[in-house]
Amino acid sequence: MPAQPGGSVERLNPEAGETSLRRVHLQIGSDKFRSMTKLFRQTVEQVEKLPASEQDAAAGALMDYLDHMRGLALTDEQAAEVRRRLADPGRGVSLEDMRERFRSCAGN
Repeated sequence: MPAQPGGSVERLNPEAGETSLRRVHLQIGSDKFRSMTKLFRQTVEQVEKLPASEQDAAAGALMDYLDHMRGLALTDEQAAEVRRRLADPGRGVSLEDMRERFRSCAGN
């Protein structure tokens, strides 16, 4: 059963060894939700209105996204290179200079 913001919903917490549903109070104003952006909070409120199977589908999609994002992390060396380049922004090449380089390489 979907919960309304500030309402209650049944949840199973297998990590805590729970084998039956327990009632959990969801409070949008709680500390857990304060760190969310307004858009994410609104999204959670909309997902709460969905049937359980659709909530699970939405949660699965979010978990897939998070798994994908974890795979995009920079190595320490890559992060250091980004910091180095950001520290010296004037060292780059202008768009016009780059176009000229491409033209000269292409023989035009």
